[in-house]
Amino acid sequence: MINSILFEIVEAYFNNNNPGGQIWAYSTFYAVSFIKEDLLKKVRLEYADYNQEKEKPILLIMDALKKSTQGILFTNTNVYYRLRSSYSQKNTTIAKIPVESINYFIIQHKVIGSVLMLNGKKVAYITVPSEEEVSIINGIINLMVTALQPIDNILPNINDDQKIILKINKLQVLHNYGAITDKELKEKKHELLSRL
Repeated sequence: MINSILFEIVEAYFNNNNPGGQIWAYSTFYAVSFIKEDLLKKVRLEYADYNQEKEKPILLIMDALKKSTQGILFTNTNVYYRLRSSYSQKNTTIAKIPVESINYFIIQHKVIGSVLMLNGKKVAYITVPSEEEVSIINGIINLMVTALQPIDNILPNINDDQKIILKINKLQVLHNYGAITDKELKEKKHELLSRL
């Protein structure tokens, strides 16, 4: 499956960071196996008619006030959203963006109407009341963005040895957030170091 690393990252992250254990502990977002099928059906009808054979849901962020009618859905290949383009407007914007085109994604928490920033631009508003949940959402999405960004796109003019060092650093970041295990880090690091 395309971008299967994203599933591994999110599953590993929440295996280590879900205080509810087998019960989902968060109220405004759901990840991988914790995404409820009834919510997905509503989301598909409202704004994310994704290809169920090629795309699999990874992260579903619900607008706390609008529930299944507004939110953000990450699949392995696209990000879908239906959100208000300004806090005071009732009109919503529906968009589909390839995950590979995302270099920057952050939700700026505000008490009323958090701001979605995408690739450096304010694109929409979403209600996520918990600052803690916004922090978790931003952290996991930035891990996914980091995992998909080829080193060549970030620094195109570096030599092969420098690329290997950067890849090792990237692995270390993924490991620090629980996205890869000690064993995976050791094996991948060993393989990369053998190329130096």
